[in-house]
Amino acid sequence: MRADVNAVGYALVRGPDGGTTPMLLLTGAHEGPLREVFDLFTRWQLLSGPGAIQIEIAFDGPGFRIAVLPDARSLRWRCCGFGNVSRPNTFNLAWVKGIDTHSDFLDSLADYGRSPLAPVYLGAAIAQIDSNGQPFACDLDDVPHLLLPSVQIYRRPEDIPAGAFLAGGDAGDDTIPSGVDPATVAAQRAWRLPSIMPKAIHVLRHTESGRQLVDRLAADDVARWQVEQAIANLRLAALAEVGEAPPHSHWMETHSLRLGHIELADQTVDLGAMTIDDILDQIRRDTRFLLRRIGRCPATESLAAGQAAIREAGYA
Repeated sequence: MRADVNAVGYALVRGPDGGTTPMLLLTGAHEGPLREVFDLFTRWQLLSGPGAIQIEIAFDGPGFRIAVLPDARSLRWRCCGFGNVSRPNTFNLAWVKGIDTHSDFLDSLADYGRSPLAPVYLGAAIAQIDSNGQPFACDLDDVPHLLLPSVQIYRRPEDIPAGAFLAGGDAGDDTIPSGVDPATVAAQRAWRLPSIMPKAIHVLRHTESGRQLVDRLAADDVARWQVEQAIANLRLAALAEVGEAPPHSHWMETHSLRLGHIELADQTVDLGAMTIDDILDQIRRDTRFLLRRIGRCPATESLAAGQAAIREAGYA
């Protein structure tokens, strides 16, 4: 990186409600190249959502290693579109730096990052020397602070999951790795859905209309998690309505939301706007998607065939 980033600063950004969000400051020696880097980061986010930038941190003795890179799935989507290429290979570049010490702030950030929803700002700063000869970071406050959905922080080498950049090897594959059991997939789903659709999941689980809808769909032999996932996907699709734009724009917008959408508290959840047929058709498509990823897709596209296949594979 021509900006010669040689340190990472920390800060807390106070919001209008008085709450604070942690921020990481990439601190470099050269202002011009650092601004160019953040211009590029901003374009990535405009094209494919907040999740376009991936940051991983691994504790390493008294210090840590940090990697900043494009998220592999977002990169493939920007290059190949959504569903246009079967199993594309992507070559990625990353900035990786070893820092010889880490502060208590980073320990706190690691605890914070264990939550399903742990947004972090990424900012830019220039390294300078004060009148006493001590180094300090000067925040480039006119460079936008980029909001990321999360930062992955690993305290121990065994905490680094397969597929993470700092684990080495291939990262961000869109297929389910061999050896991953259905229980692991279910746990990831249970973690992910409430983090992006907290209000919809609350309505489904804790209101009379939500419970009635789940019970009604149970008569069609579908599980609660399938209903929750289908409604989340239908809400994403509704948010991505693009009017008279070409059909492919709808898929692009939906995929962008999937990568970085977070449901807000003031967004209305109207279960009555979704018909039973719409929900069952979305469950059918979700089932086909899962079966394609595990290489078990049945010959027919009916919901019944899909349900039988996922039960046989242990996913229902």
